[in-house]
Amino acid sequence: MGFPEDMQGGPQFSRSSVEYTFLRHRIRSDDQDYAKRGDKFVLSLVSEKQRDNFEVALRCLEEIGCRRDVLLKCLFRLWRSKATPAEFPLRKELNCLSATCRTVANSIKRLEGIGVSEALRETVPPPPTLEGEILSAKWSSPHNMSHLEACFGARRERLPVLMAELALNSEEIIGMRIADLLAWYADLIEHWWTPRKDIVRSYGRVVCHLYPGVATSDRIFTLGPLHFDLTTRLVDSFINSTGKGSAEKNVKNFRERFPSISESLIIEMLRTEHLASLYRDRSRSSKPK
Repeated sequence: MGFPEDMQGGPQFSRSSVEYTFLRHRIRSDDQDYAKRGDKFVLSLVSEKQRDNFEVALRCLEEIGCRRDVLLKCLFRLWRSKATPAEFPLRKELNCLSATCRTVANSIKRLEGIGVSEALRETVPPPPTLEGEILSAKWSSPHNMSHLEACFGARRERLPVLMAELALNSEEIIGMRIADLLAWYADLIEHWWTPRKDIVRSYGRVVCHLYPGVATSDRIFTLGPLHFDLTTRLVDSFINSTGKGSAEKNVKNFRERFPSISESLIIEMLRTEHLASLYRDRSRSSKPK
């Protein structure tokens, strides 16, 4: 049973957590794609008509302390926010998936009740990722712990029998864990709140406009001037637009709507990238020629 459409996600904390986690994963995906494509790809997106304006805007931002590689990475995020928009499953699909998970979980529990995985383990070996779980189950279940205690007090001839009994039910325990995980996942799906799709589109522009504030700040927890005139010129020459809407207003609205994302995720990410770029440059210059 899912939340009504106008109540999805429950309390505000849950909604903020979903938005934060979603965008964190999105940023990770963007960065992985950027690592494959690189700066040259970003530069190839600039039209010949806008090339001069683009380079002038880049140089102006570099003169106030921005790093060229970080600026290009921000622009890549802007491009990808449009090229690969966010797509979320419909509530109807999620409700169906939740019901399926519960059905499968109940079926697994019934099958484990008659020892299916234990009987067929030799015929269909478990994947390597479950071997550790099975071994752990042998030694950690209450049933097997009592057998383990008996081993220490048993005579030598009884040890092989008792140790063999330790292996019993371990596969069944793993089967039950799988069933419990499916039931847990069904609960997660029912509590899923779909973030607004424009969070990705907005983030793509916001990183470009916030970065100069990070680059020009002399304090860790504060932003310097944002230089909207320069970043707007850079963004407009990159995507060949005429600067629709107010960049200052858009950034203000984003920071008010997503405060934890703005401060804890985006600004910290930009600060880390800026410092890493400075460090790489200094390391190169300090190497003996």
